[in-house]
Amino acid sequence: MREIHCPQTYRIQKEYPIYLGKGILEEVVKRIKPFQPNKVIVVTDSNVRKLYGEKITSILRETFPTDLIEIPAGEEHKTFECYQQLCHDIINEGVSKKTFLLLMGGGVLGNLAGFAASTIMRGLHFAHIPTTVMAQVDSTTGGKQAINLPQGKNLLGVFNDPQFILIDIDFLKTLSPREISCGLAECIKHALCQDEAFAQELLRVLNPEARYTEEQFISIIQKTIHLKINVLRMDPKEINEGKILVYGHTIGHAIETLSKGKLNHGEAISIGMVAAAKASVFFNEAKKNLIEIHETILKKAGLPTKIPSEITIEQIISQLKYDKKIAPAGELVLLEEIGKIHATEGRIGDPVTADQVRTVLKECY
Repeated sequence: MREIHCPQTYRIQKEYPIYLGKGILEEVVKRIKPFQPNKVIVVTDSNVRKLYGEKITSILRETFPTDLIEIPAGEEHKTFECYQQLCHDIINEGVSKKTFLLLMGGGVLGNLAGFAASTIMRGLHFAHIPTTVMAQVDSTTGGKQAINLPQGKNLLGVFNDPQFILIDIDFLKTLSPREISCGLAECIKHALCQDEAFAQELLRVLNPEARYTEEQFISIIQKTIHLKINVLRMDPKEINEGKILVYGHTIGHAIETLSKGKLNHGEAISIGMVAAAKASVFFNEAKKNLIEIHETILKKAGLPTKIPSEITIEQIISQLKYDKKIAPAGELVLLEEIGKIHATEGRIGDPVTADQVRTVLKECY
């Protein structure tokens, strides 16, 4: 088992541990014990409960009083209504400030239940057990807990850190190739923005069938987490350097919302990264092969690179006004070259007009 230390969002020089390995689920008891909980509540979704609900509760009940709460699976349930119902369900289990919440699932579950854990009684102790590539490499690290509103993704949320994250790659055995490719989009993002050597490594091992060895999974996950932590140490609130984390997400989030569930997060961000590469060439004079590299590496991962024809340019322009990262002034995070983000006098994020975005989008179908 490997141990990585992630900086806390609000406390300078304080960290929380990320445990990474294979077959390490039973480690969870040892990691919860120091908090001396009066009970543990597992929050999971309907898909994960079928696969692992009995296993995790049997492990925990040998040491702690344990309850399990299930929420519906799917991005469409990352809503205020589901958040409200989850809070009711948790409180009805008889929680106190000594209760420990264990959040077991993918990115949607982690975000939604993390937001509930952060707001019930002004915050309960919680930890993540991420069960998808996306959750393991990205959504559980960095303290961002949020839910969607009808206007857009993650518009209601907080920064609040877990007590620990336990990443067991055995969970990945039950994922579909599409789910694996979705998570790898975030790994590709970090490589493209921060580490050319990692990008070259991914070009060698990625495949559309999403077939990877355990050693490859552990290596890719660990390298991605370390790259994200490097950003978090500089800028946990994404004020400047932290904008690296949203590369491809500005247009990608708009496309994801407009696809109404047809595209998952990684697929939409893949398309958004190609758009960002084209913007980097058009407006920032990056070399044209930047676009080709993006398209090649994303296609190798089995990810789309073009906007679906049913989503119009004007729909995307309209949706962008709800992006919390660019409102009220429009900007895109751009690259100078693979592994190097573009900055003007140290400031990351290039101002763009709606017409400039239209110019880029015309080349993305």
